Amino acid sequence: MDKMHRQKVAEVEKLTQTVRELEEAVLAGGAAANAVRDYQRKVQEMNVMFITYFAGHHTYKAAINMICLLFCFAGGKKNS
Repeated sequence: MDKMHRQKVAEVEKLTQTVRELEEAVLAGGAAANAVRDYQRKVQEMNVMFITYFAGHHTYKAAINMICLLFCFAGGKKNS
């Protein structure tokens, strides 16, 4: 009876250790998943910033081209 009790205690200790290891693995996996989500969010933010900058850059470029055309057109009319 005493030997069976010790075996059961040893089995419970092994299972307890296994549960601890699994908990650590789950926590580590959760931390990795959080890191991936953080990087994905940062990449999305950078894409939005790039698109916003790029769109703004083209708006300014179009405005500058329009001003240049107006000056060229106005200058051409004076010369005619």
